[in-house]
Amino acid sequence: MREPTEDEARLLDAAVVAGGLGPRYSQPHRAYHNLMHVEDVLLRIEELEPPTEHELSVALAAWFHDAVYQPERRDNEERSAYVAYDALEQVGASPELIAEVVRLVKLTASHEVAPDDAAGAVLCDADLAILGSAPDRYSAYAAAIRQEYV
Repeated sequence: MREPTEDEARLLDAAVVAGGLGPRYSQPHRAYHNLMHVEDVLLRIEELEPPTEHELSVALAAWFHDAVYQPERRDNEERSAYVAYDALEQVGASPELIAEVVRLVKLTASHEVAPDDAAGAVLCDADLAILGSAPDRYSAYAAAIRQEYV
């Protein structure tokens, strides 16, 4: 995967701040859907190597896909997409980039990706990679998820 350009890195950093993602992912009820999960998704994305033209949108979607996470709600991805939209609009992202990030974030509700959607496949595979992890890692994931629902 290529290094982001200076402009891309600035946009990503500004969007993370504008979306309040640090505090969002640090909420006390998040035992699994926290900054460690985002880091893990970003690492898996790097391994999966999204098409170059989608690297920024996939990285942004990874950051925003669980921006809103309330275990009792069924609209977290929709609400996370709104956070992404607002933050990216605030930092001056192009309408095309905003639309793609919003689309990708919403995909994580079902993880149902069209066969020709490379960007969506990379994001969803990275998000679900924990399900194919080593038994001890999977057990820790399952325990953290249970904790979120208590």
